[in-house]
Amino acid sequence: MTTKTEQIIDWDLGAQLAGGDKDFARHLMNMLIEALPSHQAEIADALKAKDFEALRMATHKLVGASCYTGTPALNTASRALEQAAKEQDTDAVKTAHQELNEVIAKMRRVLS
Repeated sequence: MTTKTEQIIDWDLGAQLAGGDKDFARHLMNMLIEALPSHQAEIADALKAKDFEALRMATHKLVGASCYTGTPALNTASRALEQAAKEQDTDAVKTAHQELNEVIAKMRRVLS
């Protein structure tokens, strides 16, 4: 779970992860934002099918994408959902999915 103090967007971290290149960091962020609907759809499909392995795999892709963009809250929320899917914990999946959606909504507000 993310904490209230965890940053939604950390531009300094993003630039650091992009080798100090702020323009490249912004490019990576834009790529992530453009890919979010696809990630969310894949996660929703796995949830609807009650397919924990598909959910784990779909969420793992989002974990990977968030590792390079300066989005610590998204990374934390994605990892929590991935872990819950791995453990096949229905209650934890529901909670983690809700948290992930809240983080994504906050990201969109920050970036709009």
